Amino acid sequence: MITKYKIKLNCNNGKVKYNLGYQLYGSLMERLPENICEILHENGISPLAQNFVYNNRLKEYIWNICAFENELAKSIFDALMQDKTICLESEDISFAIEKIESEYIPSARELMKQSKALFNDAAQIEVKLLTPTAFKQDGSYVLYPTAQMMIGNLINKWNSLNKDIVIDDPYAVNEINNGLSISRYRLKSVNYNLKGVKVFGFVGDLTIKARLPAPLLEIVHLLFYFANYSGIGIKSTLGMGAALTSPQTHPGANVKLT
Repeated sequence: MITKYKIKLNCNNGKVKYNLGYQLYGSLMERLPENICEILHENGISPLAQNFVYNNRLKEYIWNICAFENELAKSIFDALMQDKTICLESEDISFAIEKIESEYIPSARELMKQSKALFNDAAQIEVKLLTPTAFKQDGSYVLYPTAQMMIGNLINKWNSLNKDIVIDDPYAVNEINNGLSISRYRLKSVNYNLKGVKVFGFVGDLTIKARLPAPLLEIVHLLFYFANYSGIGIKSTLGMGAALTSPQTHPGANVKLT
């Protein structure tokens, strides 16, 4: 169902001045077979999510790639092993692949098992948005997210990428929407560079509060656990919307938006 590659990069030359997720996506496309690239460019939700998370001060550069089809996962691994040097000529930067860690989740039921082990019966979910995240509503980018935007986006991704267990009960979805709210947020407005176009987005962290019966809460936990692989929001294939979710352990933080 899901194969995740966590790729540790060393910066050979140049300096990372902004998020290079889109540029790394382009580099990957150049390595993949043409038939695989055609699948990724089809309309609808792509079976690929990837992002670049970095810290210049600590010289940490991590490229995460999640494939939701086995053939795609194999092609990506083969492409990465072709050449362990990644040159981004447009940025005058080159990376060396130091290490590749892989994780495989074979089924939706296994994902559900892991989700339950992590969240248990937690009523609040901490969401860290690691790369610029964006949503569109009525054709325009929104200033900040709502719980309903986030859960709706995750339901769409789940149903598109998983055919065994779908979430399509209108009553259940409506109850979930009514039972979720954002209780805390600390977000920062940022832009994401896509081929000369700046996409408005935000990074930071927020807390989702759920007032739901146990069966629906379990679905919410599953979807936000899935977000660690699928990303949240638009253009997760191009490097946006990387998320890290967990049960909330530090309630009561101040609300802040910048």
